[in-house]
Amino acid sequence: DVRAVLRAVEDELGRSRVVASTLRADQPSSFMLAEEIDQNRVMALFLPAVILAISSSSLFIALSRLVTSQRREIGLEKALGYSDAQVLCQYLSFALVVAALGAALGFVLGDVLARLIAQQYVDMLGVPFLEHHVYPEIVAGSAAISTAACLLAGIVPALRSSRLPPAQAMHADPNA
Repeated sequence: DVRAVLRAVEDELGRSRVVASTLRADQPSSFMLAEEIDQNRVMALFLPAVILAISSSSLFIALSRLVTSQRREIGLEKALGYSDAQVLCQYLSFALVVAALGAALGFVLGDVLARLIAQQYVDMLGVPFLEHHVYPEIVAGSAAISTAACLLAGIVPALRSSRLPPAQAMHADPNA
């Protein structure tokens, strides 16, 4: 009980003329630090989601344009006997490469930036040491989420590429 400990400390220090005691929750610095931590928590939840949504949309647009620009190649592949599944896997592999590179780059940059931000708090607050941990389950989870987002962004253009009949695909795109 914080209040009981505070009273016991005040009684013990009573002869030293303690004027007032303040709980940590009532100190402005503690309140500001707690608010700062809450703001960082909100940013850590929403900023990656926004970035993932924007990058998935960009990947969808890029793969759609790639499929449109490679219509003739797709038609040639199908005329040579490649199956729909092989063409589908070819374009989905682009999404998987983007997911793997993005996850690796995100982990490295995220780790470096987390260390820098934590070091700023250590310097500002005068904390004597800092322990930095990498949590494999968080890394694996974020890699899985980014891979799923990339596959979802790439599935429509990949399906569109695999469903083109060879003769139609070899003709120029009427929409171009």
